[in-house]
Amino acid sequence: MTVFTSVSLALALVLMTALGMVCVAGLLAPMLHLSSTTVRCVGALLLAALVLLAAACRVETRAVRTRWPWLAFDIPARRDLLEQVGLAVVDVVAAGLALWAFLPHADVSFVTFITVYAAAMLLGMIGHTPGGVGVFEAAMVFTLNGSVATQQMVAALLAYRAIYFGAPLVVSAALLAGFEGRALKGRLPLRQAAGASKLAPLFLSLVTFVVGGMLVISSATPAFWQRLHILRDVLPLWVLESSQMLCSVLGVLLLFVARGLLRRLDAAWWMTLLLAVLSLALSLTKGLAFVEAGVLCMLIVLLLATRRRFNRHSSLFAERFTAGWLVLVAMVLMLAT
Repeated sequence: MTVFTSVSLALALVLMTALGMVCVAGLLAPMLHLSSTTVRCVGALLLAALVLLAAACRVETRAVRTRWPWLAFDIPARRDLLEQVGLAVVDVVAAGLALWAFLPHADVSFVTFITVYAAAMLLGMIGHTPGGVGVFEAAMVFTLNGSVATQQMVAALLAYRAIYFGAPLVVSAALLAGFEGRALKGRLPLRQAAGASKLAPLFLSLVTFVVGGMLVISSATPAFWQRLHILRDVLPLWVLESSQMLCSVLGVLLLFVARGLLRRLDAAWWMTLLLAVLSLALSLTKGLAFVEAGVLCMLIVLLLATRRRFNRHSSLFAERFTAGWLVLVAMVLMLAT
């Protein structure tokens, strides 16, 4: 399925980019560092290659065997290929519309914009970064620099990534978790379901480590100046600055305390709960970080719901940290630095 959808998307992007190279070669030439004539010729060759590809397909699907018996693939029928590319083009246009909606004052037509969008996506696919991150954004900003202000383009790209990719990922992950949870609950006997709930320490340990990393990295990034302006009228400056620093320190402590949760220590549970409550208050005083506050509230609720699972009475400082755990903490700190 991954190969199928990737090939479909690649063919659609090649088709749309090739059409753009023929029709608006002057706009794509600076992006590709080629002359307009060369861009137009390459686009014509790509269109000819796509036509030959469609012509090479037969009326019916046929299987192709290689000299390796374990490797075989099917060449789609011509109608299937055209429908496959056509649906992929619709998908690319819909994705382009999601970004176009964030640029209401762009001095460029949608046809030209979708051409640049397809070419930038194709470059991102060739660059082989996850989702074309970096390559796609750079190509869009560079090519549309004369039509859209750089700061507006960057803001639109960030909103596009969050809404078109981030929001569906969060919603689908929640739906998948709920669906699998119901299916697992209905399939397992009560004794096995109780055993599955023993995974809570592992889950809480991972969540706590992620939350600690979030606090460390968040403290290393600037807050929204509008929110700081609101707090500046309510809190003194030393409270804002100390909240930022203390929140980072608490995040580092959570990275280490998460190890105790993995060992089901009651001291680790109490320490994590205390650090989460303090971080919740500091996340608001350092810059009204509502997303962080929501994540911390979720962690507190999970801790209260799983209190019985942390019943080992042992000193938190007696636990030895493995080399792998220390490497993970070092990676988070290096990323924040």
